[in-house]
Amino acid sequence: MRPALQRLVTRPSCRELLRLLVGDEGAVQSYAPASLESSRGTRGGLCLRKYSGVAVAARERDGDEEDAGNAQELGSRAGRGIGIERASNAYLDKPKVGTRDVASKRRVVWEESIFSNERLEFESNLALEPTGDQHRLLDSTQGNDMSLWAMLLGYRKRIYGREGIRMFWDAVRDRNIQLPTTGHLADKLWHTFLTFGFEDPAALESIYDYAKRNKHHHNLYWSRLYPQIVGHFLANHEGDLALKWHNRLSKLHQPGPRTFAEMCRGVVSKGGDLGTLRQIYNTQPHRNIYAKIIPLFSQKEQYKLALQWHSFLCKNGDAPRSAKVAEPLVQFLATYDPPSARKVTQDLVKAGTSFASSLSQKLEDNTKISREMMNIIHGETMHIPVKKYNDELGARWFATTWVSLDVAINAVHALGVQEIGPLSLQAIALRNLDPEAIISRIEQLKVLGISIGVSLFSRAVEKFAREGKLDLLDGLLHSDQHPDELQNFELQEALLASYAQGADWTQYRRTLEIRLLASMSPEIEKRNVELRMVISTSDVSVALRGLEDMLIDGIPVKGATVSLLLKHILGPRRMGQRPISLRNGLNGKDGLMRSIAMLKTIMRSGTYVHPNLWHEIIRRIGMLGHMSSMRNLCSWLATCYGPQNHCNTESWLQRYRVPAELPTSHGLHPLCVLFPPSLQKSIVEWGFIASQPQHPQRTRPSHFLATEDALEEKSSAMTSGIHILKNLNSLGVHIDRRSVRKAIFNRLIMYYGPGYSNRRYNERRKWSIGTLDEAAKQIDEALGGEYFTAVELQEIVQQMALVRWRRRERQRMRRLGLPSEDSIKDPRNRFLFDSGVASLPSLHGIL
Repeated sequence: MRPALQRLVTRPSCRELLRLLVGDEGAVQSYAPASLESSRGTRGGLCLRKYSGVAVAARERDGDEEDAGNAQELGSRAGRGIGIERASNAYLDKPKVGTRDVASKRRVVWEESIFSNERLEFESNLALEPTGDQHRLLDSTQGNDMSLWAMLLGYRKRIYGREGIRMFWDAVRDRNIQLPTTGHLADKLWHTFLTFGFEDPAALESIYDYAKRNKHHHNLYWSRLYPQIVGHFLANHEGDLALKWHNRLSKLHQPGPRTFAEMCRGVVSKGGDLGTLRQIYNTQPHRNIYAKIIPLFSQKEQYKLALQWHSFLCKNGDAPRSAKVAEPLVQFLATYDPPSARKVTQDLVKAGTSFASSLSQKLEDNTKISREMMNIIHGETMHIPVKKYNDELGARWFATTWVSLDVAINAVHALGVQEIGPLSLQAIALRNLDPEAIISRIEQLKVLGISIGVSLFSRAVEKFAREGKLDLLDGLLHSDQHPDELQNFELQEALLASYAQGADWTQYRRTLEIRLLASMSPEIEKRNVELRMVISTSDVSVALRGLEDMLIDGIPVKGATVSLLLKHILGPRRMGQRPISLRNGLNGKDGLMRSIAMLKTIMRSGTYVHPNLWHEIIRRIGMLGHMSSMRNLCSWLATCYGPQNHCNTESWLQRYRVPAELPTSHGLHPLCVLFPPSLQKSIVEWGFIASQPQHPQRTRPSHFLATEDALEEKSSAMTSGIHILKNLNSLGVHIDRRSVRKAIFNRLIMYYGPGYSNRRYNERRKWSIGTLDEAAKQIDEALGGEYFTAVELQEIVQQMALVRWRRRERQRMRRLGLPSEDSIKDPRNRFLFDSGVASLPSLHGIL
């Protein structure tokens, strides 16, 4: 037997428990609680539920008195504490001589597990009068034990609900029981009674009367009564009742600052009646709720309410001690509403809020008094402008061989210079190319208080010298590039591509090392730069394999890398023209398929893909006339970037979530960036264009989208673009009505107006569509109203065409340098009306 088990078995309490388990009647008598009825003792089987928990009350029956302390030790280890005894059968039997005296000296922990169901029912049924030799604990000296009241109340509430609470509340009033006003028991009892009072107004009134009587007679009051009652009605949008109880409870006992602030936070967290809360706040003297509710508004992404309450609280002199609590609000406003962000910051400054956390570093940097600072102060006094350090002149001074470097450096120090430029550092390093000598000079400058600056050139020189990279250091110092050009990342990337193509790996490695110095995450930057070099020098398949390796390794793909990949996969396209389609389809559908699959994979990997990168793909799909595929893709994108994102539980979509309060019409909302008015206008027109009859070879199924709906492409109705926008509007996309109206009239003027078009597909469509009335009916059916059929559409189209033709004529005359009155009248003008332009339909109900 192991020592630990042996020590456990040697304890008297454990031996007594073992006797109980094997059925020893003596042990059963010591552990089993007394029954309500004498007949229960004659049962063949006893209820031993959770009796092991009361083993601490056991006593050794074999006369071993010296082990009696061990049982007490075990009880203390069970967490009962000194002076606390778990209730056992000693308190449940009929009271004996001296029992009450012993019980009154100790605080008993009451638990339901020590009672049988019948005994619990008897003890908690306060409406039943005991008969015979029955004795209820609450009728004895235990009647003032609030822990016993709380335990029995909890049982009665669980079994009988509101009626069980009513029975105990009536007993509290009838017996004039003094409920505790502090501690966890007070919170438990009062909260239970208040839940009953919120369902029964008469009971709530009696609770108020009880609290009022205790306040006046005994000067006892539960401090959480006000926030519990008033906060409940505020949280449930019962403003009138909240004001009523606020007025009554405030006269009885004013809530403290902390209690009131916690109540306000609870109301905000539950989305309660904020208007009534503002009225109550105006009547209270406490001004300390800013730090409680403004961060909570920001956490719930209710930034409009946060801004409104910020202004309200600042006007009432309620400002935070530190600006840190307002940082989430300021960050949001700085991105989407800069004027409001400035206003919030100004309010905090006026209120004297501390910005120490954000200004400490700046203060530390400005606490040094130098010769240069004194020269600046004297210059301002004498109205002498400050002369900046001339890096080119300094480089010549350090490069002069007729003075030693020590003399040159000391001379610059005597002038009060605190920082030299990259050209000066280059001149110092060229005096001695040994890395140790260069580091020695840099340390010498630091001792004198002269910095080498934070330019990429200076950082690269110090890094290469400290790491002993002689080839990179020598190439950098003798390079013909100006040090400032190292900050030009576009130039450096072009140089990297040329070095890679020319296999000049020394310069490639040096340029890459310098480029990585400017990155906060060098490893991510390195992998992205290397992939861009592969894209520029290799074919698409090699680049896609490199992209796959990055995604497997968990390396985020930067926007510049994704943009370059799209450029090489999709191929060239002239502005306003369809993409070039080769016979093998590599630059047409195949390129679209690869691009869509690539962007979706990048998004699902957790990398953020900017909405702008989808514009070219959507345009090419629309120009090819695949409206069904466009509908599927646009719906998926609207789900990822829009409000529907908040209902999805996929982890990668968290990168694409924006605050729910930001309207989708805001210019910085991803949906507004993804579907700008110009693209919406194009989608409507592509629907008209795609409805024209296609050649047989152009009606083959398209498989460039991995969705079942996109596997079949047929000639669609002219209103397919309008239906796409209606679907996007249902997903939260803000639709620009003016752009939609303009797109519709553009097509109507093109097909039903006078003149001709130099676009072949427009001319074919013009002679293959139905009448204007039929087109108007289709458009109104798509819009869901009577807009174009309710007006003289033919007259409006003709007059709009006249206005447009005159505008173009004036522009052409200006380009030719001719006066507009000398313009040659076009024969198409005979189709136009001479009357004034009629009023156009408002179409306010579009979408």
